[in-house]
Amino acid sequence: METTYTIRAHDGQNYGPYSLANIQSWIAEGRIGHDTPMTRSDLTEWFPAGSFTELNFASSQQPATTPAPPIQAPAPVVASSRPQGSLDDSALAAVKPGASWFYWIAGITAINAGSWLFDGDFRLALSFRIADEVAFAPSSTKAVGIAAYLLAIGLAVFCGRYASKGAVWAFAIGGVAYLGDAVLCLTLKSWIGAALHGWALFSIFGGLRNAIAIKNATR
Repeated sequence: METTYTIRAHDGQNYGPYSLANIQSWIAEGRIGHDTPMTRSDLTEWFPAGSFTELNFASSQQPATTPAPPIQAPAPVVASSRPQGSLDDSALAAVKPGASWFYWIAGITAINAGSWLFDGDFRLALSFRIADEVAFAPSSTKAVGIAAYLLAIGLAVFCGRYASKGAVWAFAIGGVAYLGDAVLCLTLKSWIGAALHGWALFSIFGGLRNAIAIKNATR
């Protein structure tokens, strides 16, 4: 089955599907720019046209032409000055919802750490459970508990920072670590914790899927 492309023009309307030949001819005419939102028949997300290496922007795009395109063709756009290899806002929007969960996990783990430091029993189930178990263990020392919380919070913040930039490895490391934490919740029969972990993991691995799609589209 032939791969086709759909374009989102300046008027907010979607046009297509079009063949690769159609798209390449409009690029040559200057009717499609590097940042024109576009999707492909084998994808579900929208990306800048310049992300699709098969379109050969570096060698094919010419200065934009003066005449406006017909109603069924994409509107002309100004060529992008964005550095090669960087992601624009439309691409980042696909990964940020999943990446933001790492910051929520870090924040909630920090709340539990505060409760523990002040000898409270209050614990929120969305935190890194492994840090809670280490810190709240009767035989644990303050140094061990602080180290456990710092490692958990640091990991979540670190993964959140790079995942929000589209780093596949950050989603993978953070997702696998939190998946292991979800298994711990199940082992401890913390059903609410396991359910909340599952809810967060659904979004995290959704972000991972989108980050992989972006990486493949920009190769």
